[in-house]
Amino acid sequence: MKSVRRFLDDGNKAKITMFFRGREIVRPELGMKVFERIIQLLTGKFNIEQQPKLLGKSITMVIAPK
Repeated sequence: MKSVRRFLDDGNKAKITMFFRGREIVRPELGMKVFERIIQLLTGKFNIEQQPKLLGKSITMVIAPK
């Protein structure tokens, strides 16, 4: 989170990706909970350009500064 916040404070976009390995893909809702928590921590200062989306074995989200 410190790196994401630093990128956004510098005026850059941040792409957050979570990869699932092996049997972890059976429970993607746990990964979505992590992304919901990230969204709650960054509310207000930043825009979410791309909502968290499950693509194959990964979840990706793009955040941009306001």
